[in-house]
Amino acid sequence: MPEESNLVLPFTKNEEPSEDTPIEINYTATEADEEKFLLMYHMKLGVADVDSLDDDRRRWILARFMGQKQMEREAYEQHAMMQALNRGGGLKLPT
Repeated sequence: MPEESNLVLPFTKNEEPSEDTPIEINYTATEADEEKFLLMYHMKLGVADVDSLDDDRRRWILARFMGQKQMEREAYEQHAMMQALNRGGGLKLPT
């Protein structure tokens, strides 16, 4: 079940923008909304670009993006471990 998103803007429809009068906009984002946001935010795609993707292609791009990020994280962790081993003179084993 999607979570409800609460956005707070600094003005209402009937008022001029002011930092002292915030309003809330309640919107229940769908899974597709979340996927589209990730594509726009992380991959710098425009709204029209994201909206033009069919569902299967959008999901593939997201899955590929997440897989790439996982590979990068693993490579970073491996590199950090190698640096720690090189600095510390080796791996210490429990006795």
